[in-house]
Amino acid sequence: MYDQDIQPITLKPRRRSYLPLVVVLLLVAGFIALLSWGAGRRPKTYHRVGAFPLHMEESDDMLLGFGIMPCMTGFCVREDAFVFTLHDWATGEQRWQVSTAIPYADLKKTKIAWSTEFHAAVSPDGRRFAAVSADNNDLRVQTWQDGAPTGEIKIALPALLSAGFAGKPSAKILDEVTTLRAAITDAGRCFISLGWKSSPMPSHAFVIDGGAIVARYSGKEYPAQFAPDGSAVLLSTDKLAKVIIEGKTLRFAGLVRLPAVEGTVPGAGGTAVTAAGGVYSLSGKPVIAKGFACDTVTTSGKYALLTRDQITRAVDLRTGDSWEVTVPQKNEGGDATEDGKHILATFVSQPGGLTGMLRKAVGAQNYFIVLYERPGRQRAWMRIDRLRPFSWWPSPDGRAVALTTADQCLLYRW
Repeated sequence: MYDQDIQPITLKPRRRSYLPLVVVLLLVAGFIALLSWGAGRRPKTYHRVGAFPLHMEESDDMLLGFGIMPCMTGFCVREDAFVFTLHDWATGEQRWQVSTAIPYADLKKTKIAWSTEFHAAVSPDGRRFAAVSADNNDLRVQTWQDGAPTGEIKIALPALLSAGFAGKPSAKILDEVTTLRAAITDAGRCFISLGWKSSPMPSHAFVIDGGAIVARYSGKEYPAQFAPDGSAVLLSTDKLAKVIIEGKTLRFAGLVRLPAVEGTVPGAGGTAVTAAGGVYSLSGKPVIAKGFACDTVTTSGKYALLTRDQITRAVDLRTGDSWEVTVPQKNEGGDATEDGKHILATFVSQPGGLTGMLRKAVGAQNYFIVLYERPGRQRAWMRIDRLRPFSWWPSPDGRAVALTTADQCLLYRW
């Protein structure tokens, strides 16, 4: 029987809840983000991107002795005795190349005993290049910008020797050129200095711009090395002086006494750093990092790398600001980068156990390069003992490293 009073029941559809799905998706996204963050925090590995011919010779100069000079825009490689090429840090591509004059001295005609015949320099930004070479009784000075010649000049030496010699000059050999150096600034101003064997001989220095001598110096102080920015000069090995150009006269003022030791390097802004880690300035008191040794100075002269035991410290020579890292094992030095934000540290990691004993017995060691980012985060690394490099130099941001072997320059990036 059908009861008309009984009304049918209508069920409302249940709302579907997406909350669990949203929670799961958020958890998955967070896990992926965590993995990505962790991967980003792990040190990268340097990979080889190029190889270039290299020419080295016995010299205490980096460009001539190691065959390479790191710069802001690239690294300059001495590919042949008198051929220099600037390669790009990112790709290794050639930015410019110059071929310098070959030193020439006919022993039957020359009155100079050339023990040093050639020197070359590149500006900190990598755009300028200068070369000075023997040309019988003259000096030949050449300059370039981005591979294009900007000037060439010859300087006659016998007149300088005769005018400054305390006594009667020899008819055959007036004197011996023992030191010949060139430096060039980013603005293209070139500094040339000469040192002589005979103590009565005055030393000479020239400032050259656009193929013309704009100032010169002659005196008892030997200008051994000019700062990369031309602000100061290292006189002999124990004095730092300010460079002043008045008219056509080059003079040195505000002398600061330095320890009479080898290995002192002039820096930017009227500074200098000794091999023992002492930082000196024309405008302030020296800062001595006790127990530290200076390993390298950047091409610009702005930063130095000091080491002590397992500590590697980067120092701004102009301000004294510094930061440091502690490497895991035996410290082999390294480099500060031109941006001041990275340290390229080198250390030896010796494996333990029987393997370590056997490797140590045959003189084999595991050499590693690690790039640290201020204040101490590891950014990249590579193992270098199998490459047997002579030297290694970082790019301004540390993303690339140029290594030199016996006959090659190798470029690595991460």
